[in-house]
Amino acid sequence: MTIENFDWQAAEDDVNGRKPEIETITPDDDYADAGAVLVDDAVAHAAWDAPTTDKRAPILPAWATSRTGLLDQAARYGRLAAYRCAYHAVRFPLYSARLLAWAPVGTARLTGAVWHWASDAEGRPARADAVAGHDWQAYQSLARLRDRRVRWRGIVCAATGLGLAATGTALALAAPPVAVWGTGTAVVAGLGLLGKPGAYPFGVDTVLCGDGEASLPLFVVDR
Repeated sequence: MTIENFDWQAAEDDVNGRKPEIETITPDDDYADAGAVLVDDAVAHAAWDAPTTDKRAPILPAWATSRTGLLDQAARYGRLAAYRCAYHAVRFPLYSARLLAWAPVGTARLTGAVWHWASDAEGRPARADAVAGHDWQAYQSLARLRDRRVRWRGIVCAATGLGLAATGTALALAAPPVAVWGTGTAVVAGLGLLGKPGAYPFGVDTVLCGDGEASLPLFVVDR
C-alpha cells in the first residue's frame, strides 16, 4: 500500500477506537408491499420435469408379456419366413439363368482387372506425363519401377493360376461328383454376381399395390 491510497480516516478511527459508520437502507412502502418475485416460472419448470410412469413407453411390448402374444408373433414370423422361402424357391431357375448369363461378363471383368493389376496400368499416366514433359530421368525411374512391379505381379499371377489349376484337377479326379458340381456352381455364381449390371436387381421382390390387385417389382417401386 502506498501513501496515495492509504485510508487515513480508517486509521484514525482505529486509533481512537471509533467504529466505522455503516449506511443502512430502509425499503419504502411500495417495495415492501411488492412481495417476493419468483425467478423461475413454476408452470415452465413443471413442463421440464422428467416424464412420469404413465408417459413412458413400456420396456417390453404388449405381445411379449403373455404366452399367447409370444405364440402369435412366432407364428406370424414363421409364416413370413415360409412365404419368402417358397417365393424365392419358385424363382430359383430364373436366378440361376441370370447368373449363368452374367458369368461371361464377370469372367471378362475379372480378367481385365487382373491384367490391369499385372501390367501396372495405374502407372501409365505418370509415365505419360514424364514423356510429355521431356523428363527422361523421371521416366527412367518410373520404367524401372514398372519392370519390378510387372515381374513380381507376374510371378504372383502365375503361382495363383497354377494353384487353381492343380486344385481343379484334384477335385475333378479325386472329389465326389457332389463336390465337383458344388464347386462349379459356386464359381459360376461368383462370376455371375461379378458380372451383374449395377442397376439390375438380382432377385424378384414384389410389393402388393392396393388390396392384392396387382404387384410390382421392388426396383420399380424404388424408382
